[in-house]
Amino acid sequence: MASEPLREGQFKEQRVSEERLGRVVADLYELLVDEPLYIREVARRLKIPINLASYALKVLRRDHDNVLVRKVPMNQAEGSLAWQAYALHYVDGRTPESAINEKIANLTTLGVVGYECSVLAERVLENACVRRFGRAYITISDYNSKANDVVVPAVEAAFEVTVRTSNPVDRTYLMNKRRRLTRDFGEEYLLVVMAPRYRRDVESEYFGLRKDKRINIYHLPTRGFFPLFFRFWGYQSLFNTAGRPVQLVTMHELERAVDEILLRYIE
Repeated sequence: MASEPLREGQFKEQRVSEERLGRVVADLYELLVDEPLYIREVARRLKIPINLASYALKVLRRDHDNVLVRKVPMNQAEGSLAWQAYALHYVDGRTPESAINEKIANLTTLGVVGYECSVLAERVLENACVRRFGRAYITISDYNSKANDVVVPAVEAAFEVTVRTSNPVDRTYLMNKRRRLTRDFGEEYLLVVMAPRYRRDVESEYFGLRKDKRINIYHLPTRGFFPLFFRFWGYQSLFNTAGRPVQLVTMHELERAVDEILLRYIE
């Protein structure tokens, strides 16, 4: 398929020369012939930034009619919120169907296990808040709700926990949670977030300058890795192979870490 010439400005936006982009696209096509890949795998395999991987995939799809995308949901739990799906790229007629099916099965398993770990993390937070403040004095949202996880009027604070690592907590996440808290409970309430990882700009702003003192953030004790509960220890190699390094944790370990954070807000 003949391709339209790319504008020079497009390469400047991606900070990559036309020559380098050409090499990346060619290497990417060869990879996809052997195995279907999603964007973060492309970045890891080619050792390139995620934005360049995304751009190369767009160019590849534009130039090759047989480069297709298959969406794979990140979790299959009945009644759960739909997380962003994996966009699995492959070369139609060349990528082995067995490789596509295996990747889909592995990603589906990762989604289900990841969902269960996310639910368990929220359960840890809820249990810790009940012990510290009493069930009658807190508001707990449903897992699939967009409302704040746990709100404690007695200390005018909302507590949030998330296990996201491949897509670390960013400023948009914090601002959305902050706006919802202000709308539902008032401007004076404090937002307290616990997560394995944050984007660098978030860490600089909230660990360092603290421009918005109504938001406090803390790291979960997993060294920035995804918290994989011990009941799922058999899946750690699958997570690692998928480029999602994990830290095995027990419910007790996470409960202790969360409880230490809660103690900072008890008068």
